[in-house]
Amino acid sequence: MKHKKSTILIVTVLAMAVVLLGIPIFGPTAFGPVCVSAQDSPCAVQEATLSALAAQATLETANYRATITFLQTSIPPTETPPVFEPIVLEGENGIGPAQFRPRSEASEQATAYLEHSGDTLTFQFNLPGDATVGVQVRYSNDNFGPLETVSIEIDDQNAGQFSAQDTGNNGFGWNVFLVSPTLGPVALSSGAHTLVVSATGGDGYGVEIDQVTIVPSSQ
Repeated sequence: MKHKKSTILIVTVLAMAVVLLGIPIFGPTAFGPVCVSAQDSPCAVQEATLSALAAQATLETANYRATITFLQTSIPPTETPPVFEPIVLEGENGIGPAQFRPRSEASEQATAYLEHSGDTLTFQFNLPGDATVGVQVRYSNDNFGPLETVSIEIDDQNAGQFSAQDTGNNGFGWNVFLVSPTLGPVALSSGAHTLVVSATGGDGYGVEIDQVTIVPSSQ
């Protein structure tokens, strides 16, 4: 019994090697040399053999024999989380010449109305870390003619643009919303940033902005 402590140590170390390193054991496998020592004897170098069937293994050296039962034979892979959760900017919280309109189907029952060609809407947001981002815009466009072009800039970088599709007529289309394709990508550092939405062209009646969402880019 005087070598019980060192036996447990060897068993523990080899069991961890099998579990953590994913060493497949389906028959005798040699480990060595192994240093075997006890409180009252010097370290003795011995060869060790570990053999296993299924989830149980036997460790055997010249002086010791022990059985190991594995509680977990592999470590499941972990997914890398995104750099940040999507950041949602409500249109009615933007700064600019836009008018604010009540809309029952809008995310917060209100939108920002970019009525005139060249009108802008400005937002501030913060990133917790460096990231490459994309931008999505939720909008409505009760349109009677040419489509408006909606453009996005972040810190004076062009993130892209899209044609605001017709969402209905006779005033009812303002309460029907679409989400733009994801614009970008734009590489940004951590910290504060400025995003500007602008609308140009179209039928003269503008577009309404419900939300602007900054998302991690997959590109």
